[in-house]
Amino acid sequence: MEALSNNERLSAVTESAKPKKTLRVWCLLRDQFAHISPIEESFSGDAEFVYDSTWDPRRMLSASPDLVLCVNDVHYGVSRCLDAARMTGIPSVVLQDGVLEWRCQYENPQLGAGGGAPQHQPVLADKIACIGPSSARHIASWGNASKVEVTGMPRLDYLLRRDRPPSSLWQNTLFSGGEKQRGGQRRAS
Repeated sequence: MEALSNNERLSAVTESAKPKKTLRVWCLLRDQFAHISPIEESFSGDAEFVYDSTWDPRRMLSASPDLVLCVNDVHYGVSRCLDAARMTGIPSVVLQDGVLEWRCQYENPQLGAGGGAPQHQPVLADKIACIGPSSARHIASWGNASKVEVTGMPRLDYLLRRDRPPSSLWQNTLFSGGEKQRGGQRRAS
């Protein structure tokens, strides 16, 4: 069975937003375009991606998007757009941006340490596209169980298309304690 790319998994998450014609995806971001551009490329013209840096709910709703997509939901303007989308029945997805670790969650002055809620506690979008199962478990344990979907990280999909190094470079080689073990025999480095 062929493995699905991260973009294909993310497309499955957004399936409920598929219209009869071209999908209009409203992207709430001012930077971090590298997160969204691989998704846009995977739709190869079957979707219109509108990049919105103003985060104005009225402007977003007047454009009638089929899906709202963001990289984070910590900014007030983004959260207002996500609330407006939810109230009007427009599905929304937030892409997990990076690993979950203590400093980012609880010591970051823009999040928990700054007096706000730690990131993804709660997830404000309808779904969160998680990097992997570990992140999905953590985010689900914070009260978001119905929202997590493991999709991988689309901006790293290009790594899946790389040629692998020749197996002779890594096969049967262990590095431990300064010694190499090759073919069952130990020798000094």
